[in-house]
Amino acid sequence: GKILGVKEIVTGKITQITASREKTTPKSYRLKETVCVRDNDKGKCLQDAEVYADVTEYNRTAGATITGSYSVIDVKTAAIKKQASMEGKYAFNAQWATFSGNEEALGKPGFFADSKAGVRALISKNEQMAPGEEEMVNSAREDLVGKLSKSFKDYAR
Repeated sequence: GKILGVKEIVTGKITQITASREKTTPKSYRLKETVCVRDNDKGKCLQDAEVYADVTEYNRTAGATITGSYSVIDVKTAAIKKQASMEGKYAFNAQWATFSGNEEALGKPGFFADSKAGVRALISKNEQMAPGEEEMVNSAREDLVGKLSKSFKDYAR
């Protein structure tokens, strides 16, 4: 039969949905700092000592991808006027750190940036869990819908 007034038909399909499991990678190392343990009444250090902190940095990742394709077909000629494949993606990444030992080994926050500032920032963060698989797939779907919408808009121009 004929479809009156229709010039093009769009067909599409989702070809693949994948979600990667949450993966946490730890990296451990030791920091040391020299601190004054005894000073005189004028503030001059008379004796110093080395203190240590064992730090573990964590990096947690997870993600999802949805792959889809579509075709725009001319109703009159059955010719394919446009075909496209695209992916929607979602990537989760969280970093934090823990330590044991002497907190002074982490250095003191100062007016100027120091080499241990990044470690202190990671230690101040709480552990984050990755979203569930369904939530990650939905975020990837939203990304795919945005890309599809842009592709259709570009085609319509």
